[in-house]
Amino acid sequence: MTTLGFLVIWVAVQTAPIVDVVYPRIAPGDTIPYINKVDSNFVFGSVQPAGSRLWINGIEARLNSNGSFLVFQPVDWVGKRYSLVATAGLDTTLHEVRFTTKPLPTPAGASSPTGEFPRMIELSGQPLRTDPRGTYFIFPTAGTRALASGYSAGYYRLDLTTGRSAWVEGRTIRTDLAKALPPDPVAIWKIEVEKESNGVSLFIPVDRKLLVRLADDSDGDRILIELFGAVSHIDKVSYPPGTEFIEEVTWAQTGDACIEIDVRLAGQLWGYSGRWEEKGYRLKFRSSPAVGRRLEGLRIAVDPGHGGQQDGAIGPTRLKEKSANLVCAKVLVERLEKSGATVLLTLDHDSALGLPERTALAEQFNADLFVSLHHNALPDGVNPFGDFGTGTYFYRPQSRELALAVQREVVRELGLYDEGIYYNDLAVVRPTAQPAILLETAYLMLPDQEMLIGREDYPDRLARAVEKGITSFVHERLIHRGR
Repeated sequence: MTTLGFLVIWVAVQTAPIVDVVYPRIAPGDTIPYINKVDSNFVFGSVQPAGSRLWINGIEARLNSNGSFLVFQPVDWVGKRYSLVATAGLDTTLHEVRFTTKPLPTPAGASSPTGEFPRMIELSGQPLRTDPRGTYFIFPTAGTRALASGYSAGYYRLDLTTGRSAWVEGRTIRTDLAKALPPDPVAIWKIEVEKESNGVSLFIPVDRKLLVRLADDSDGDRILIELFGAVSHIDKVSYPPGTEFIEEVTWAQTGDACIEIDVRLAGQLWGYSGRWEEKGYRLKFRSSPAVGRRLEGLRIAVDPGHGGQQDGAIGPTRLKEKSANLVCAKVLVERLEKSGATVLLTLDHDSALGLPERTALAEQFNADLFVSLHHNALPDGVNPFGDFGTGTYFYRPQSRELALAVQREVVRELGLYDEGIYYNDLAVVRPTAQPAILLETAYLMLPDQEMLIGREDYPDRLARAVEKGITSFVHERLIHRGR
């Protein structure tokens, strides 16, 4: 009688299933989820208790063992809602999610500027684009002044040389200059090659900041420097002892106000950095690091993506990307240090850290490598039931081999779909001082991959694979191929 009585009471107090919809997701500051105007989209989240059933807009969804779900179905743009019905035994829960479409962005600085063109402007360091909607083209130094020749869709046009222009967002510049610099090209008289403590540098005497574009050669043994607003009077290039890594410097006047300087190197480039000094522009080339057994002597910056108010991706059971990134990064640091490397963790707790600050920390640390850890998600409208897994991103040619090595080892260890590597202009892989990659290990929004990420052994498996990839890259680059 006691047992039967207990069972009757349990049935009587059994609660209705709990439905948690993670996406569509309400962004901070909003009151309703926004999604792009797509025909079909994904919905994901979780249902408790285990053994429940779920229907979304009348279509049954498959629930995983932990209650997570992910569906991809047509979007109801008439009702603008998802109706979720979950059952557990005799109990039913109706959960409704209303949404709307994302408003079209308003172009920055949509109103036309007052004043005539051409006009002098001062740049804040924001990148210049190939056109107002184009890709990044030049990364200027803050305080550089240039002549704007026109305006369109919130962007100022800068005429670089004959037939070439670049565009900068209007809200990022200064136009209230009391005294404009003369627009006449600057004369460049000589180029100086100088020995540095851990490399060599090339110095170009110039009396004011110009727009500079650096182009990496895919073979890693050549750099092209374009100086806009300059005319060549170059009749001297010095090569003092100890600077043999710079094999040859040649130049060409490629436009009325553009000099192209071709720097050929005696070996493969490890990293470089350009900066304006009081009397000119200096481009420093880094020597390859001296690495001993395993990773001894190597300095590595490990960067866990997101943090603070930036959660990054969120999984169906609300595992946050920032948390997974940080846990994995700390384990990776431990493994790298045991291998002899000196390691910087750019972020050691859950707090906000901007993208420029992350790369600046790596440069101050004099890092030989930069590795940023992330977990992925998909944009609206993409069917998630496809081939999605591990992908690694790079931007500079000297980073490609590191991306390949780490990608190979992570895929081998985790067994996820091999997306390959991507050339992509991401902020943390854009710097030139060292090989830098961003690893998107897995898709946190996919239930099976979220379960993998949440496993106790996952951080160590990932760290072991990344360490193997780094070791393979370093030994291939420095030992087998030569420094």
